[in-house]
Amino acid sequence: MKRKIADALVEYDPSLTPFKFDFKKIAEMKGMSEIEARKWWSHIELNTPEGELATQIIIHDNRVSISIPYWYSGSELKKVTARLSRYLQVIGKVAGFYAWDPQEGKAFDPSDERQVRALYER
Repeated sequence: MKRKIADALVEYDPSLTPFKFDFKKIAEMKGMSEIEARKWWSHIELNTPEGELATQIIIHDNRVSISIPYWYSGSELKKVTARLSRYLQVIGKVAGFYAWDPQEGKAFDPSDERQVRALYER
């Protein structure tokens, strides 16, 4: 499922780049085997290119988290929340996941860009 979600997101937005984990280096730093490092860091991380509106998507086995800095306003805010809304819709379609804002403690409709923007602004 992780791969299906990642592939669908990259198909929607080809600028998303997977982060390449250096499992050997992680294993050395954490004092574990490379196999253990692969188990602990088994998620998929997608990032927007440097210079773009910053977005990080982390895809786990049973959830996806999306992080966006809180400094956007005006036209950048509209652009980043529209993109967030679409990412959430892609994830929902592929995986059946719903959108949940942990800071607000509630689910929301990702197709309602005004609601997405209002949550971001809070």
